[in-house]
Amino acid sequence: MTNPLQKSAVVPHHRRGGISARTVVSLILAAAFFVIVLPVAIALILPAIQQARESARRTESKNTMKALGLAIHNYHDTYGMLPPASIATPAYRFDLLSSNSGSAIQEPKVPVKTVAFQQPPRVTGVAPSDAGSFMEFAEAAIASDPSLAVQPFEPFTENSLGAETVAPLDVTESHQHHSSWMTALLPYVGRLDVWNQIDPDQPWDSARNLPASMTAVKEFHLTGLVASRPESIMSGKFGASHYAANAQLLKLNGSVRFHHISDGLSNTILLGTVTTGLAPWAGSGSLRDPGHGIGAATNQFSYPSLPVALFLMGDGSVTVLPSSTSPQVLNALAGPDDGAAIAF
Repeated sequence: MTNPLQKSAVVPHHRRGGISARTVVSLILAAAFFVIVLPVAIALILPAIQQARESARRTESKNTMKALGLAIHNYHDTYGMLPPASIATPAYRFDLLSSNSGSAIQEPKVPVKTVAFQQPPRVTGVAPSDAGSFMEFAEAAIASDPSLAVQPFEPFTENSLGAETVAPLDVTESHQHHSSWMTALLPYVGRLDVWNQIDPDQPWDSARNLPASMTAVKEFHLTGLVASRPESIMSGKFGASHYAANAQLLKLNGSVRFHHISDGLSNTILLGTVTTGLAPWAGSGSLRDPGHGIGAATNQFSYPSLPVALFLMGDGSVTVLPSSTSPQVLNALAGPDDGAAIAF
C-alpha cells in the first residue's frame, strides 16, 4: 500500500537541477547586452562626452583669454600704452612707476632715460588704480620743468608707429631682461601674491626673483593643455606661459598705444595660444609672429588636440582660426597699421 506522504516528497520536474529554456534565453540576452550592446553604446556616447568636455575647455580658454584682454585694456587705461614685450636695461623706457607713498600706485612719471628699473610700489589687496590721463600729466610736468621735454624716442618702423614709440634694441648679452608683458599683467589678473615677490631691479631669472618666476600661474595656462599634459605648467624650472603675444605689435622697451593701431583693434591680434616650445611667463620669450602660421612648430600658434589656434584681438574678442589660414591673412591680422585688406 502506497504511503500518501511519499507523494509530497516528489521533486517537481522544473526543480530537478536542470535550467529551464527561459533561463537560458535570459542569460544569453544578458551576455549579449554586456558583450555587444554595452560596448557599442559606450562607443557612441564616449565621443559625445569627450566633445562636451573639449567644448567646455575651449569655452574656459576663451574666457581666460578675455580676462587677459581686459587686463591689457586696464593696463592701457592706467599707463596710456600697451605693456612692453619686455623691459631690458640699459635702454630707453617709460619710467611709469613712481615711489610708493600709499596703498595704491601713484601717478606715472613723464618719459625719461634710465638704465635701472625702479622699484615698483608694493600693493596689498588692491589692483593698480586708474592713473588718469598720461599725456595730460606729462604735459603738466613739462610745463613746470621744461628740461623734461627732452625725449629719447626714435621710431622703430617707418609707419605710423613712429614718433611716440621707443626704438627697439638689438638684444645682446649686455642687456638684462627685467620683466615681461605677462609680468606687467600680474596685478590685473588677480595675482598680487606673485607680483609682490618681484624685484624689478633684478633680472627675471635672478636668485632674488626665482620664487616668483618659478611659480606656475594658472591665469596664464590653457585648461585643455594642462589636462592632457600636466607637466606643461612648467618650462624647465620656471612657470610656463601657454600664450604668446603678437611680435609685430609688442616690442622690447616699446610703448605702443591703441591709437597707433590704425587697422582697428578688432582686426589686430594681441596674443594667441601655443602648445609647443613653451616659454617662461616671466622671461622675454612669450612672443611669436603670427605670420609663421598655425601648427605644431615651436614658432607657430596652436591649440591642444585641434588643428586651430585661438587669438585674442585688440577689442577683447576671441577668434578661432584653422591651420589652413593663409600666412597673408595672419600677417594682415598681425600688422597694426599696414592697411592690408583681410578676407577670411
